[in-house]
Amino acid sequence: MQNFNSVKEALRELGIKQGFDLYEKATTEKLNSDDPFDLQWFSNYSSNWNDELEEDFNSFFQHMKDYQYAIENEDIKSACSSLCEAMLYIGNIKNFFEFLKSDMIRLLRGESKTTDFQWPQFDE
Repeated sequence: MQNFNSVKEALRELGIKQGFDLYEKATTEKLNSDDPFDLQWFSNYSSNWNDELEEDFNSFFQHMKDYQYAIENEDIKSACSSLCEAMLYIGNIKNFFEFLKSDMIRLLRGESKTTDFQWPQFDE
């Protein structure tokens, strides 16, 4: 597995084993409307995760480059603005991983399953 779209596919397959398809908008909307906030699906399974992350990383690095240029030219106002913009993109990147973690936890717990799928029990 070498990219995040492969991860998305793997999580989708687990969802299907548990009785729902994370690619179906109606499924995630139904689940999200009935569940408390901490049990909602956070990741967008209809998007291209690789492209979104690449765009966020590129934007982050561009704003950091703009920040560095502004600092070198003693343009503090532009430097501050660029740093704030960079912070927004790093937040998007952080959220991507937080949302992915939340969805993985939910899939591991099987809280939304409608099938008899069970994880194996391990003896101590």
